[in-house]
Amino acid sequence: MLGLLGGCSGGDDDPDQGERVEQAVRETFAAYKAKDADGYLNGWTEKGIDRTFGVPMDEAHHVPPSIGGVRSFHESTLDLRELSRVHVAGDRATVEARLIENHVIRTLGLTLVREDGKWLVDALHETASEPAENAQRVRVQLSEYRIGLSPMPAGGTNLELRVENRGRETHELLLLRLHPDADESIEWIHAIAAGATRRLALTQLAPGRYALVCNRLAPDNSPHSSKGMRATFTVR
Repeated sequence: MLGLLGGCSGGDDDPDQGERVEQAVRETFAAYKAKDADGYLNGWTEKGIDRTFGVPMDEAHHVPPSIGGVRSFHESTLDLRELSRVHVAGDRATVEARLIENHVIRTLGLTLVREDGKWLVDALHETASEPAENAQRVRVQLSEYRIGLSPMPAGGTNLELRVENRGRETHELLLLRLHPDADESIEWIHAIAAGATRRLALTQLAPGRYALVCNRLAPDNSPHSSKGMRATFTVR
């Protein structure tokens, strides 16, 4: 299981600033979890919101951006599990955050800047995450036009998907939990170029039927999923 751990502070100036950086990140993600849009956005610089999510701050206050981008801010769930690799140098700091968003384990590299004595997130990028304990590793092979799973998921709630595009075309991978009325989007890996690989760490998946699909458009403007790029599995 992922543990709730603290990070280690370091840097060139006041050692207390490392703790203040951690506190700023915790408060920002706590506001996100509580759906306090103003509190969440107040933890960012205007440039940071624009660079990371491609929207100016005034638009973000109308439609707050979500971390993963698959679900809306108000639909997304988030659980911060660990902060580590905190480094402070003057008015800039970096920290690594490990969290769970909508059953996806994410590892985020954050850059913060100090403005008027307050630490604010100025940039965010995602890196590959280690899988949850006892996660089953499943190879997901994309080609024209099929999705192969090897081995098939055995029903556990923790999975590590290792995705490889073995085709000639660019593909994507959308993970859905299937429902009779409306499917629930879990994660979306877009624009996987030919030969490219991706890793996806999933945890605490709810029991039910799931599907992996590619909905990119073929040259005839039909989605790849209509040509067979769809695979399903069950979590028990």
